[in-house]
Amino acid sequence: MLKANAKYFSPEVIDNITTATVEVNLKGLKPIPDYRAPRGGRELGQLIMRKSITLVPNAYMVLEGAGKSVTMRDSEIDAFVANGLTGITGIHPVTGWGIALNFGGTTVGSYDCGETEPNNRKAFISFHFKGANGTEEFAASGYCQSNGNTQETKYSSGKVIIKRFDNDMIEGEFSGPLYARKTNRRVRIRCQDCQL
Repeated sequence: MLKANAKYFSPEVIDNITTATVEVNLKGLKPIPDYRAPRGGRELGQLIMRKSITLVPNAYMVLEGAGKSVTMRDSEIDAFVANGLTGITGIHPVTGWGIALNFGGTTVGSYDCGETEPNNRKAFISFHFKGANGTEEFAASGYCQSNGNTQETKYSSGKVIIKRFDNDMIEGEFSGPLYARKTNRRVRIRCQDCQL
């Protein structure tokens, strides 16, 4: 087996979200063993692989949910870090989708859904979107459930996973169910590559 590495270098300045296609051409240099082939091997003439990638300027956030995907640019995202709490918000100008991720911590790692307090490693996510009939909807990682005369807060099984946390970038993802307001209907979203 032969191993090889390749690197793609994007343009130095990316002003708008765009798609690039990376293409790799491989020419066979060694026969590939195959006992079914004549002379016990095959030769690879040429293999062409293509992959489309999204190029985005600076910071970005990708939201996937309800069968759709939107990419938010740095001007549509904001973040704060203070006293053991971190918050990331974003609003997409075309779809109107909005998200807020708040978590109790300022380090890499996993944050289960729950009530956020300074450094408690819990996360709360809220998501604003237009429903199937065009109405404004709101979903969150927690909901209230009645137990007789009391209300009990239930939380999603989803997690926020922070992969990088430094002075100029927070990188991570959230995957899990969110619950629509009043109906407690599950809405699956995935937020990935939240870079600030």
